[in-house]
Amino acid sequence: MRELVAEVVASGRIEVTDDVAAAVHGSELSFVCVGTPARPNGSQDLRALERLGVELGRALATKPTPHVIVVRSTVLPGTVDGVFAPLVETHSGRRCGDGFDICFQPEFLREGTSIRDYDAPPLTVIGAESDRPVRQCGSYSAKLPCAFVVCGVRDRRDAEVRVQRFHALKISFANEIGRICQALEVDAHAVMDPRVLGYATQTSPPRISGRASRSAAPACRRTCGPSCTPPPGTTWTYLWLSGVRESNETHLRHGIDTVLAHWCTSVGMLG
Repeated sequence: MRELVAEVVASGRIEVTDDVAAAVHGSELSFVCVGTPARPNGSQDLRALERLGVELGRALATKPTPHVIVVRSTVLPGTVDGVFAPLVETHSGRRCGDGFDICFQPEFLREGTSIRDYDAPPLTVIGAESDRPVRQCGSYSAKLPCAFVVCGVRDRRDAEVRVQRFHALKISFANEIGRICQALEVDAHAVMDPRVLGYATQTSPPRISGRASRSAAPACRRTCGPSCTPPPGTTWTYLWLSGVRESNETHLRHGIDTVLAHWCTSVGMLG
């Protein structure tokens, strides 16, 4: 990242400013990438997004040429059209489509591989209600080696929520498999090899046999808790989507118990 920033700064392709009006008047596109952290009650803190909606609206009020706002921040369905867009319209004195357009294109980036994920995303989906933002986003997305899909703003936002939930489900699945493998003294990395999982998804629904696991019931009960030990004659069943949070908390407690069991005074956390 440091090298990329140094390169574009040296070439004059990037400038840094806190003057929103100057930035809007000197460009055709505005990318909204502010943080939307979770509040203690689980809701999103939208103050940064709301503040930017006001500032962009004021800047657009005096801009004579068309402008496109691309929201890339992670927000819940209804936030772009129900919170952000009304603020821009109110403070610009215009309606969306009258001199400016707003679309939604959140990014799917993983920590540690964000540059690679940005250059080679699995797909690019634009949520827009008019053609102009689609053309603008399509112009800079054309080089990406993936499909370019267009849908409505609400459809796009809902699609990202589903993808995020599916990622959370996969992490919970991997954590649970890891704890089971630990109890069985099996190499979890080999079990979770993408080639093996890819073959399994093409042949039959993945399942874990309760018969093979009962021999490790005491160890599995210590490692995973009672919920990880199936009754005799049954198969392993996890209600992943509804139990993702409980699964994550179980995995966290397992990590804490592992550390405490070794009486360590100094612990390093990686990842």
